[in-house]
Amino acid sequence: MNPRQFLHLAAEMAEGPGPAYWRSAISRAYYAVFNTTEEFLARMGFLSPKKDYHIILQRRLLASKDKELESMGSDLGDFHVKRIRADYKMQDKGSENQNNARAAVREAERMISILDSCPIHGERWKKIKQAIQKME
Repeated sequence: MNPRQFLHLAAEMAEGPGPAYWRSAISRAYYAVFNTTEEFLARMGFLSPKKDYHIILQRRLLASKDKELESMGSDLGDFHVKRIRADYKMQDKGSENQNNARAAVREAERMISILDSCPIHGERWKKIKQAIQKME
């Protein structure tokens, strides 16, 4: 499955009629970014670890020596917290706000566009891969 389908679903859910839709929009938007990033890194040859992958994915972006990806790594950590609140913290009413759901979709679109701006096997892509390899 193409993980970008989660982004389309998140956009639909952000326009839904209530809290369950809006919480789900935040979660699906996060996983659109997470899985698209995972695919991006897999094309570079980085394997998925068996545990702590959300954190390792963020660390790989932070180690990329690419300003946009470093920023995205930091933002992805914040997004992960929002996803956890949306999925598990029923007392968190911020996850039940339609504007927050819409903002999560926009954030996911922005982050995925950063990945899209880095063509596979281009010079920037190669530098990113080398920087992450040095960290690992």
